[in-house]
Amino acid sequence: RDGDGGGGSGDGSADEVRARAEDVEAAVRGAAGGAASVLCVLTTTSCFAPRVPDDVVGIAELCGRLDVPHIVNNAYGLQCSKCTHLLNEGMRVGRVDAFAQSTDKNLMVPVGGSIVASGSVVMVDAVSKMYPGRASGSPALDVFITLLAMGSDGMKELLATRKVVWAYLREKLGGVAMKHGERVLCTSNNRISMAMTLHTLVGEGGEGEGEGEGGGGAGGGAGAGAGGGGLAELTMFGSMLFARYVSGTRVVTGVASKEIGGFKFEGYGAHVSRYPRPYLTVAAAIGMSKGEVDTICERLDRTMTEYKRKTAAKRTPMQ
Repeated sequence: RDGDGGGGSGDGSADEVRARAEDVEAAVRGAAGGAASVLCVLTTTSCFAPRVPDDVVGIAELCGRLDVPHIVNNAYGLQCSKCTHLLNEGMRVGRVDAFAQSTDKNLMVPVGGSIVASGSVVMVDAVSKMYPGRASGSPALDVFITLLAMGSDGMKELLATRKVVWAYLREKLGGVAMKHGERVLCTSNNRISMAMTLHTLVGEGGEGEGEGEGGGGAGGGAGAGAGGGGLAELTMFGSMLFARYVSGTRVVTGVASKEIGGFKFEGYGAHVSRYPRPYLTVAAAIGMSKGEVDTICERLDRTMTEYKRKTAAKRTPMQ
């Protein structure tokens, strides 16, 4: 994990999580049978904060040197110039066999499609031959109609607007965070998703040390420390937001665990086993407007106040 997770140093990347080339190299060389036994390395360009794009360029260079296939999850990345730059550089200096991205996340079409791309014609042909007759043609038709309707100028305008809305969301979220004694995590290298701490919702003190990026660092706001349940109850806050038509947010406690395929994941959902703070993620994806940002932040503010009131009432003994 890059940074110390402290977030109070003024470093715009202090809370970030990402995969580094040196760690990947150690894992590959440490595998039984070495690099020859590794099926592939999977990196990510776009993900929920506090994770930021992995060191795709460094890992691409590593994979080229060790002759290990390299696949990139570029889920939201087509709409982010930073992510596309990493892919271009990775293919230029090293090995990127293929990268995949979602059509609904990037092109505003119904859920169900993805684009698998590669700099290799052989790879594209191999993937194409896996699908004929086995998948619906609807996603391709949806993308075709949508791109024709918006045109090149329409797409460029949406991409430019998304950058403006991302900055606006960070400012507004910082205001909510300050009011409640929280802060926006310092994850400047993630240009789509952002996260806000939830200390006061679990009865802990606010984030008063230093100013986080986006103006969310001054703790001791009006809502700081006023109520709050425990970490195990915190997922209820996410349910409350969903019931108020705030979808797409994620509440991460950092203490959940899950077993998948015989492997146990501690701190499930937080990218690392022991992330030091609970948090909520939000994102500014293509098609989002400033009006929607205002609505989200207003509902987030009200729901935080309501959650604190409810959890405080549960802890107050009956007279």
